[in-house]
Amino acid sequence: MDNDNKDKKQDFVLKLKELFKDKKNIAIAILAFLLLISFGSSPNSTTSTNEINELKSQIEELSSNNNSLKSQLEDSNSKNVELENNLKGLQEEKSKLKQEKQQSEITKQKQVNEVKEVSTETQTQSAQDDTSPDNNAKSTSEDVSHTYILNKNTKVFHEVDCSSVSKMKDYNKEEYTGSRDSVINRGYKPCQRCSP
Repeated sequence: MDNDNKDKKQDFVLKLKELFKDKKNIAIAILAFLLLISFGSSPNSTTSTNEINELKSQIEELSSNNNSLKSQLEDSNSKNVELENNLKGLQEEKSKLKQEKQQSEITKQKQVNEVKEVSTETQTQSAQDDTSPDNNAKSTSEDVSHTYILNKNTKVFHEVDCSSVSKMKDYNKEEYTGSRDSVINRGYKPCQRCSP
C-alpha cells in the first residue's frame, strides 16, 4: 500500500511538471503543488488514496476549464477579427459612396453652369439681334482710331470741334489718337455735350 501511494505521488508530481511547462496553467500547478506539500509534510503520510484521487480530479477539472476558456477566447478572437473585417468593408463602401456622391455633385454643378452659359449666350445673341443698324455702326466706329482732345485736369475727353475745348487751358489739353474704348480704359469719361 505504501508503494502504491508512492507511485501515485510520483504520477502526481509528473502531472505537476507538465502543468508547469505550460505558463497558462501555472496557477493551477502552484495550487496543486502546495496541496501536495501540505499532504506530504505530515510525518506519517496518512494521505488516503481517495484524497489524492480527489486532488487529481480537481486538477484535471481546472485544466479542462482552462482549456475550455482558451477555446472560448480563440472563438471570441476569431469573431472579433471577422467583425473588424466587416467594419473595414463597410468603411470602404461608405468611402466609395461618398466619392460617388461628390462626383455626382460636381457633374450636376457642371451641368448647371453649362445651362447658365447657354442661357447667357442666348440672351447675348438675342440682344445683338435686337440692336438697330445705327447702334451697330456706332459700336464698330468705337473700335476705329479717332482723334480726341483730353482734359488732363477733369479727365474728360472731347471731339476736336467741341465748344468745351476752346475753354480749356492749354496745359490741361492733350491730343490723343486711338479708339474710344482705349481712352475710357485710360480713365477718361466722354463729354456730355459732344458725346464722343
